[in-house]
Amino acid sequence: MNSHERSIAVVMTLATIIIIITVVLLLLNNNQPTTVTTNTVYVNEPGSVDESPNETGDNEDSRTIVRQGELAKKLTFNNLSANDTLPSGSVITGMAPGNWFFEADAGYTVTDWDGRIIGQSYIRADDEWMTTELVPFTGTITYSLPADTAYNRGTIILQRSNPRDGSVQEYVEIPVELVPNS
Repeated sequence: MNSHERSIAVVMTLATIIIIITVVLLLLNNNQPTTVTTNTVYVNEPGSVDESPNETGDNEDSRTIVRQGELAKKLTFNNLSANDTLPSGSVITGMAPGNWFFEADAGYTVTDWDGRIIGQSYIRADDEWMTTELVPFTGTITYSLPADTAYNRGTIILQRSNPRDGSVQEYVEIPVELVPNS
C-alpha cells in the first residue's frame, strides 16, 4: 500500500469514527428529558387559572389539569374534572376550538401512574370543525390497566397535532383515577 492509499484509509477510518460518535451522542441526547415551559397553565378549580404549578414550583403532587398552548386554554369538559374516577369505555364530552382538530379528529393518550401508555385513540368533533370557534366533541376513553397495578392514578392527554408530521403542538393533561381490568 502506497502513502496515498494509506492516507485515504486513515481519512476513511477517522470519518467512520466521527460518524459513530455522532450517532451515539444523538441517541444519548434523545433519551434526555425535555422540559416544556411556554404557555403552560395549571387549573385547580373550574374557572380558576394559575400560571405557576404550585408554591414549591413542583406540579408532581398537585394533580391539577395542565394546559400547554393558547388553544388548550379554551378546551373545556362537560363531564370530566381533575381526579375523577374514569373507567375504560367512559364517554367524555366538551368544547374545543375547531382548529384543535384535523379532519374532525384529535388524539388522546392514556398513561398509567408511571407514564406508560395504556390507551390511545381519538376524540371527534360533533359539529363543523373548520372554524376557530368552539365546537362540541365526544370521545370514548379506552385503556387496559392490569388488575395488579400498584396505583390507579393516571392521566388523559388530549393532543392537538401538526397535520404535516404528527408532532404534538398543544395538549391538555387531566389527572384521573383509573379502574383496573376485572
